[in-house]
Amino acid sequence: MSLLPKVLPSSRREGRTFLANLLQAEISLAEGSPERAVAVFEKTALPVPPAMQDMVDLVAYNVPFNKDVLARAYLLKGDIDRAITEYEKLITLDPAIPARFLAHPILHYRLAKLYEQKGLKAKAVEQYQKFLDLWKDADPGLPEVDDAKKRLAETLHPSPVKK
Repeated sequence: MSLLPKVLPSSRREGRTFLANLLQAEISLAEGSPERAVAVFEKTALPVPPAMQDMVDLVAYNVPFNKDVLARAYLLKGDIDRAITEYEKLITLDPAIPARFLAHPILHYRLAKLYEQKGLKAKAVEQYQKFLDLWKDADPGLPEVDDAKKRLAETLHPSPVKK
């Protein structure tokens, strides 16, 4: 991190610092330290998107696709409400926030599962349907697609409870 200002021109520093912090947070999660991941990534400034004509930087701006390290860290800490808030931020364009990342469809699936855990069935259904609509042409056998179809069916048509 201390080398970033020395090796990067100032025009690229914001985006590269974001990616370095994202990587640090991912490493912290992999090491089983969601608290450290949160500490690193909560302070991370979101980069402003590059100009539309700069296609290489525009593609790089959206990679990696998920960028849900903070939501996953909150989830590992057991804070489902904050995880939900983070996923909602990732799938919603807010005019007040200059960052404009593409939302990977898997984020809808992960958010739907959290809504389901919280008993928010209508919201879960909406997100499962959005996920399945976005991935309607996905390769067969993807576990998330199969699971979303199953969960959606169970949420829409729950099995009667046996006594």
